[in-house]
Amino acid sequence: RGWQAHIKGESIAGRVFFPTPTLIPAPIEVDLDSLTVTTEEHTEVAPRDPRTLPAIKFSCRQLTYNDNVIGIVKLAAEPVPDGLNINAFVVLGDGYEATSEGGWHFANGQHESQLITQINADTLDALLSAAGYKGDSHGGTTQLDANLKWSDSPFGFTLGAAEGTLELRANSGRLLDVNHGAAGRLFGSLLFTALPRR
Repeated sequence: RGWQAHIKGESIAGRVFFPTPTLIPAPIEVDLDSLTVTTEEHTEVAPRDPRTLPAIKFSCRQLTYNDNVIGIVKLAAEPVPDGLNINAFVVLGDGYEATSEGGWHFANGQHESQLITQINADTLDALLSAAGYKGDSHGGTTQLDANLKWSDSPFGFTLGAAEGTLELRANSGRLLDVNHGAAGRLFGSLLFTALPRR
């Protein structure tokens, strides 16, 4: 029981279902056919308090992020006393698949985020292209495994501030023309390219 809204515009098409409030809150369901997200480079957004966020089930059959076609995105998250648990975060793109779980918590005035991610790609090129990487690359099947924590919101991720493990395995792969600082930006894009910042 609840309210359902159908949305259609230049950058979004689909439906949103708002459940009737109950003692055990049901998730807001967002089921989109398409969504285009555009952000300004270097835009900083003050993080929300994750304790105020509702349970959500999100799915989008065609997500485009800053002109990069991401593909299918699914997210399931539920509130906990100190924030939000990310139970499942799945991205299915052209030649790659990413699955994640983790959390976003706030305690003693500090944001804490964690993400456990595995990304499998048919080729290194497919993975880097999805992340918006413009350098030259070559390689076969590729897998990225990460288990990272950092003291910020999920959108404040930087590789230098994160703790944990990250492993990239590419079958006969290599990166060419990598500029200073590109590695951190690359891995950040791979982990969070499908998370809108607004």
